[in-house]
Amino acid sequence: MKQKNTPSKTSILKSIGPGFLLAGAAIGVSHLVQATRAGADYGFILIWVLVIACISKYPFLEFGPRFAAGTGQHLITGYKKLGKFPYWIYIFITAGSMFIIQAAVTIVTAGLAERLFNFSWSPFLWSGIILISCIALLLIGKYPGLDKSMKVIVTLLTFATLAAVIMAFGAGTVSDAVNTEPPSLWTTASLGFIIAFMGWMPIPLDASVWHSIWTKEKAVQNKQKISVKGAFADFNVGYLSAAFIGLLFFLLGVLVMFGSGTSFPAIAWNSRASWWNCTEKLLGNGASL
Repeated sequence: MKQKNTPSKTSILKSIGPGFLLAGAAIGVSHLVQATRAGADYGFILIWVLVIACISKYPFLEFGPRFAAGTGQHLITGYKKLGKFPYWIYIFITAGSMFIIQAAVTIVTAGLAERLFNFSWSPFLWSGIILISCIALLLIGKYPGLDKSMKVIVTLLTFATLAAVIMAFGAGTVSDAVNTEPPSLWTTASLGFIIAFMGWMPIPLDASVWHSIWTKEKAVQNKQKISVKGAFADFNVGYLSAAFIGLLFFLLGVLVMFGSGTSFPAIAWNSRASWWNCTEKLLGNGASL
């Protein structure tokens, strides 16, 4: 009898990479702003929104790398095969949102950079530096450089955020967060925020296309086709990491800011640097590892 060819552990490990890119792409406005603000403004009551968003989007986002592994093509090719209408709908949606999303993510990063280095540089200057740095990374390192750098960045961010959450629990703010009455969820502002929160968390659905492109490129770099099992394992690593980090930012908002009377400043970069605000306030309370 012929033995079935099953992917080895080595081949599955070689498939890991696009998932980290997915996690890195997810950690932007959705995590730094939306998740933290959800916890800071509403407390634990919105944790069900985070869970539902992550669970409901799972099958749609998982299809991207599975399609790429099974066919050797990315989803854009799949849209073309379905006809002109699905293909141009995707192009229209992408063209209509890409600049807005890029601007939002860049200004968030610019705000964090200014809060971290305190050079008194404008958001415009920081945004230019960030964009030029990203373009240089892609031009020089290409996909391998992006792949390796994202693994390091996502790993460090996960441990740093987890450490901040542990410090928040150690500061003894859990009881205050539990005993503080959250605002009503049935106002126009609350419902609008919940809809936006679910849309962003942990990442928009069109990321499935990006993941399929990264999966195909990973196969090119490995010089061998990625198995469906390997792509599935890689997706789980990235998606679960994105969901877990989103939960950490949510907890930071709850434990550090909810019920404390602290609100986000209206200044452009300060209002977006929510994770940094939480960490500063936490350290200011004397918490330590």
